[in-house]
Amino acid sequence: MSDLANALTRDDDPKAAGIAAGLAPYVTGSHRQLFDGHTTTQPDSHLVVFSLRDLPEELKAVGTLLTLDAVWRRVSDPRNRRPRLVVVDEAWLLMKDPEGAKFLLRMAKAARKHWAGLSVVTQDAADLLGSDIGQAIIANSATQILLRQAPQAIDAVSDAFGLSDGERHLLLSAERGFGLLAANSGASRVAFQVLASEQEHRLVTSSPQELAEYAEDDL
Repeated sequence: MSDLANALTRDDDPKAAGIAAGLAPYVTGSHRQLFDGHTTTQPDSHLVVFSLRDLPEELKAVGTLLTLDAVWRRVSDPRNRRPRLVVVDEAWLLMKDPEGAKFLLRMAKAARKHWAGLSVVTQDAADLLGSDIGQAIIANSATQILLRQAPQAIDAVSDAFGLSDGERHLLLSAERGFGLLAANSGASRVAFQVLASEQEHRLVTSSPQELAEYAEDDL
């Protein structure tokens, strides 16, 4: 990156100077240690997790694009093609960024060609329904899982998924673990209840109270 910045600085084109100035924080500035050099991480495990939680807000966009590039390179590599599942949690973080939204749509349309699946998770259906790209992602989903919906969101969800009055009522009143499973691109729907074992629940719970209790038990 530093070689690119130096070349742009020497260029007489004013636009090149502007790009060089934009790269400065990542080459000579406070973010240099994160981006100016080869990665020290080898994401070659059977399970790879990218977490941007600890990145400063001003670096989230850059970190997101680097992560998406790494994911797509692995998925589309013809020399290492095998079944994979890309899971995107908190999808609203990507949907608010135009490039992130385009990546999700690209994955939704092209993942199957590379033996990969895409799972998009968000707490608010409006994150996807509020844009043309989001609606296209839903249209390319073979399976959809709808959990309890807020009253202010149920009309948009009903219109998007063609819900019956009974299905609307189910999603408005569903208890934790209950929901609606839509398969065959929404053509077939059935209500379901998730039953987790004690060990599974312990692994996936995000309840602060339960996590605190588990932490005390481990001491």
